[in-house]
Amino acid sequence: MKKPCLLTFDYELFFKESGTPQACLLAPTYDLLTLLDKTGGKVTFFIDALYLRRLQEAREHAETYAWIESQIKTMVEKGHRIELHLHPHWLDATWNTSKESWDFPSYEHYAIQTLPQDKIRKIIYDCTELLNGIARTVQYDYQVKAYRAGGWCVDPFEKIATALLNAGIMVDSSVIPGFIMSGTTHHADYSDINPTAFYRFDHDLRDAAPNGQFIEIPVNCYKETVKNKLTNVLSRNIHRLSSRPYGDGLGLSIIARRTILGKLYSFLTRQANLQLYSLDGYVNFQSLRKNLDNSLLDFITIVAHPKSLTKSSLRAIELLGKKGYKLHSFEYIYDKRD
Repeated sequence: MKKPCLLTFDYELFFKESGTPQACLLAPTYDLLTLLDKTGGKVTFFIDALYLRRLQEAREHAETYAWIESQIKTMVEKGHRIELHLHPHWLDATWNTSKESWDFPSYEHYAIQTLPQDKIRKIIYDCTELLNGIARTVQYDYQVKAYRAGGWCVDPFEKIATALLNAGIMVDSSVIPGFIMSGTTHHADYSDINPTAFYRFDHDLRDAAPNGQFIEIPVNCYKETVKNKLTNVLSRNIHRLSSRPYGDGLGLSIIARRTILGKLYSFLTRQANLQLYSLDGYVNFQSLRKNLDNSLLDFITIVAHPKSLTKSSLRAIELLGKKGYKLHSFEYIYDKRD
């Protein structure tokens, strides 16, 4: 039996140079939804709700908001899940009229935990209700149940736990077991969390509790040899056309600037060889299939972003369906929990 796969897509713009919603969100998601109609798979979209809030605030963005709202409704109509994703630096973003794109003058609030407690509660509640309101025009009893922190920055979880419960959210999917991120904006250390498909916890996501209030659905990883890394780099260069992303923006790095020697050391170390199950960019399907089949986990959670999808990504999703892998949304877990 093939490994069940939970496909998740962070529905967001870029955060160095924002790019356009047409290229980063609407076009790739349309093609993805069309493909999923054919394969029969269901997925989960983590919607960057503070971006939607910013669109709502200005009349000049009304048309863009309407397009995105319509696409989110389509996701729900087709049986996919929409869940909460937050990038709080949208609070400081400004619209650049001449460039027709967003500027991000500050990343001070990249992690929501940098905000006062009352503001955290309000943002989480209001943004959850925004998504619920959109979804309930399609499914009257829809409830957002899961959260993914922007940039995986969910620590300290205690600062957001009560706010999530108050909004009806009892599932988190921000942890990457074994990963360490230390950049100008990203700060997260999950090196002390062991690989697992999911687990329960209370207010400390490092302290598993069988009857915990929260469920963690980590984004899973696999170990990649240096040989395979080099092979994938070569393949990506050979297949340049199928490796070109839909998005037209520029992203932030999750690691700090390094010297050439530092990059080489990182390339050869265990941390560098721990790779996310991801459908972003060029996807070597044979390598993906091998790592899925070799995993000891009951199911695998895979991450991707519409902005970073490529022809290669869509082909990999199509092949997953054809080869018998079951593609699930988070309903797969909700059904087990209930």
